Amino acid sequence: MLQWTAWDVRKLEVLFLLRKGGSLSWFHHSCRAKRRIMLHMESAVQRLLQNDVLTADAIDKADEESIRSLIYPVGFYTRKASNLKKIATICLAKYDGDIPSSLEELLQLPGIGPKMAHLVMNIAWDNVHGICVDTHVHRICNRLGWVSRPGRKKTSTPEETREALQLWLPKEEWVPINPLLVGFGQTICTPLRPRCDKCGVNELCPSAFKETMLKKKS
Repeated sequence: MLQWTAWDVRKLEVLFLLRKGGSLSWFHHSCRAKRRIMLHMESAVQRLLQNDVLTADAIDKADEESIRSLIYPVGFYTRKASNLKKIATICLAKYDGDIPSSLEELLQLPGIGPKMAHLVMNIAWDNVHGICVDTHVHRICNRLGWVSRPGRKKTSTPEETREALQLWLPKEEWVPINPLLVGFGQTICTPLRPRCDKCGVNELCPSAFKETMLKKKS
């Protein structure tokens, strides 16, 4: 059972305000951005399907150059084609052509990091094992002070952020927190020149306007 402190309660207050203040528009923006990426992914999957290269056995038998051409222009398509071949071989040898059903085994697959492993556990196996932390979630959680105490060191990696976030965030929030913060990070709390003047939680954010003021001084 989670033991909440006054600081944790304040973090939950910020989470509530983020949802109330603009989560719907941020979520829709996130969906539109992801939709553009997904169009490339869907087209790649469709080409793999049309060429009968969508099972572990077929991917294992296909040459890497053919896979590259079929999944292009998906980002990092060369690396992904190589990893697909390796993963297919492993899944055939160890999982009868299926994918692993545990986080530990997923993390052993080439090219699969914590974010993707948690996403697969959630979507493929309906098992919420952890929070999907990408660069947006990592950045915003540190700016808001969600993963460090006041005056304490910030987390330096997405994995550190995930571990710190899971210490206080209720488990029912582990899935929706990603699309909420991704949309927020793409529209308001951007990597460069965050729009603090448009942010509904700037009065509660320890980082509000700091980056803007630093740029003015320099």
